[in-house]
Amino acid sequence: MFSLTKILYPVDYSEHSLGMARYAVPLVEHFRSKITLLHVLEPQFEVEGEIETHRPLREFLAARREHAQQRVQAILSAEFHCVPVERSILEGEAAQKIVEYASSEKYELVLMSSKGRGTFRRLLLGSITAKVLHDAPCPVWTGIHSNDVPSEEAINFRRVLCAIDLKPHSAKSLDWAFRFAVEFKAKLLVVHILPRLYSPGEEYFSRGWRRRVIDRAKKEVQKLQRKVGSDGEVKLEAGEIAKRVWALA
Repeated sequence: MFSLTKILYPVDYSEHSLGMARYAVPLVEHFRSKITLLHVLEPQFEVEGEIETHRPLREFLAARREHAQQRVQAILSAEFHCVPVERSILEGEAAQKIVEYASSEKYELVLMSSKGRGTFRRLLLGSITAKVLHDAPCPVWTGIHSNDVPSEEAINFRRVLCAIDLKPHSAKSLDWAFRFAVEFKAKLLVVHILPRLYSPGEEYFSRGWRRRVIDRAKKEVQKLQRKVGSDGEVKLEAGEIAKRVWALA
């Protein structure tokens, strides 16, 4: 049986961060999860953009923490008025504290926004989110379109796409996606993208080679599906991985 008993929701007060709350509430209501809003005060002497230079350090830190508590409470009132929520405020480097807290408290999902839109595609994923994605001990639910999230009433999980690269961690990803899809009676699409090889003579020799590669990948996907008990539809394609996954989604 699939369950999410504990969800961690790091917030930084940004519009992008708050947009993810619309996904959090349906999940909490469905699974009757415990959700914790976590805000990390990073080591900087700044409140609302103004540098503090005239107040005793202890007084400044107390005011800074109180200000953070007020902001978190405002989020609770605005976004989570219909579900019980715990809150926690930590101090330190944000990504490190999020990962440590998720690990020590045994959270099963971290739900957080990315940095949001930006000039360069590689900057769309904020450095904090990227570090959490890399180091978190549990799945991380994130996205750059948190401003475009539909209303809570309109959120239905009807289709789940699981992209796998056939490396050892793929079994864990597929297992999670399959059980999530079953829980919501959603259609599961299992995707594996074969990167193209741009080499001399590719077009001349590629047909037989591509057929062998596809057959081998198909067998590996079938083996993974049997391992986790999944029966998702399988899609194998060749091309630039990120673009093909995006197009299929």
